[in-house]
Amino acid sequence: SEEYVDDTKYDRNAQMQTEFGMKVLQTFHGTPEWAVKEGDHRGRFPADLRIAYRFAQAMGERFAGTVQGWEPWNEANADNFGGHAIDEMCSYQKACYLGFKSAEPDLTVCWNPCGGINTDSIADAVLRNRTWSYFDVYSIHSYDWPDSYDRLWAPTRRASSGRPIWVTECDRGMAPDPDSQVGDFTESDGRLKAEFIAQSYIHSLAAGSSKHFHFLLHDYKEQHGRVQFGLLRPDLTPRRSYVALATLGRMLNGAEYLGQCVHEGSPQVQIHALRGKPDGVERDILVGWSEVPGNWEKRGKTVADWALPTNLQVEKAVDHLGRTIGTEAPQLLNSGAVFLVLPLGEADSLPLKPREGIEWKSGEPNSVVLQLRTPSANRMKRVQGWTQEHERTLAPGEKAEFEVFVYNFGDRTVKGTLKLSDSPAGWTIEPKDAEIELKPMDRNRIEVAIHRPEQDRGGEDNWLEWVFIPQGIPDNEFEKSWLAARIIDPSSTK
Repeated sequence: SEEYVDDTKYDRNAQMQTEFGMKVLQTFHGTPEWAVKEGDHRGRFPADLRIAYRFAQAMGERFAGTVQGWEPWNEANADNFGGHAIDEMCSYQKACYLGFKSAEPDLTVCWNPCGGINTDSIADAVLRNRTWSYFDVYSIHSYDWPDSYDRLWAPTRRASSGRPIWVTECDRGMAPDPDSQVGDFTESDGRLKAEFIAQSYIHSLAAGSSKHFHFLLHDYKEQHGRVQFGLLRPDLTPRRSYVALATLGRMLNGAEYLGQCVHEGSPQVQIHALRGKPDGVERDILVGWSEVPGNWEKRGKTVADWALPTNLQVEKAVDHLGRTIGTEAPQLLNSGAVFLVLPLGEADSLPLKPREGIEWKSGEPNSVVLQLRTPSANRMKRVQGWTQEHERTLAPGEKAEFEVFVYNFGDRTVKGTLKLSDSPAGWTIEPKDAEIELKPMDRNRIEVAIHRPEQDRGGEDNWLEWVFIPQGIPDNEFEKSWLAARIIDPSSTK
């Protein structure tokens, strides 16, 4: 109906949030029935990337001024959000990025985040597809323990290519009290979840993120009510973890991460320095707590000495629930973070370990996007931790028919050559090149025949890579368009 199209809850909410001075990051996932190609379903990307481009363009225009950032899908690698291969996510990301930017060049377009951790396999595919020019922010989701972020996010930092990293979902699920009518935690579990908040945010910043979003504000349960995520009760009254988040926002207002005070031999002691505006005044802040790795049953029991320099100037100490507890550091740390407000510049006197730098990869987006379509290919799901990776398979001696699509999302006709630039030794792939001419918003389909020789007993991962080279340009990598798809052996055990 006209009302549904012109005045939806999304429009009203975005406008209301804008009026309250909020910035909105929006996401979507799902394809209308009319855009679903035979063999696909509504939970997958549209087969024709021009539909994705036009939708992104329309959303950029419709929500101009009320939505400042977009994630073009949610956890597309996971079964329940389409089970896509990473090269499919890269091609779709490029089309959506170009669509959003055609509507509003200043929009922040994020990478469509994966479900689970970013593995080395995911990072390899993002990089081989030269995707870094098609996101302003590299978004991830994380449901791991905070002390593991730095180790687990190494592939994330690599894939980000120097772009900001936003953690747009993060928590660690906890079972609600079975006796609670409103899904509350027990008293002891509620304390642990509140202590988790600061640990999660600070470890996230230390591991390389620049924005971190807790999942979730409102009362929300998954797994048939067995896991509670919400910071608010159904009647919108706050749980203790909401108060912890409010304290974090107050004490780390506008904060920049400076580094960690490492206590050799005491890994349970966590002390991190930031510079921000606690209570609106520019100051340095130390955040400290003590915790050991482990599940909820192990947490909340560790006590350790601060071991801070005796001459450190402290203006105020605040606990993880926002209560002022004095004008000096407590002697002991426990699992509840303590915020120490220091004079501006005081943290410079501390031996701080800065977070790891991330290499910036140069590049510019261009209007030609490549896509691999393999509707009849066999696929296999590999699981690393709780990360699903859906890959196409080809066994020794097997043949396959693939389709490579070349799209022109620019405003002028493009001519050039599509070339097979990399393939496993001994595989037969035809054609190896094709001449292409594309008008604006046109696409070209190239049928590709592939044969893996019977005697091939190569590695588990095999890469097919194509490049489109426009006519009449110098040998400029930024003007080329890339597609890299991993084909795995069906016996793969990764």
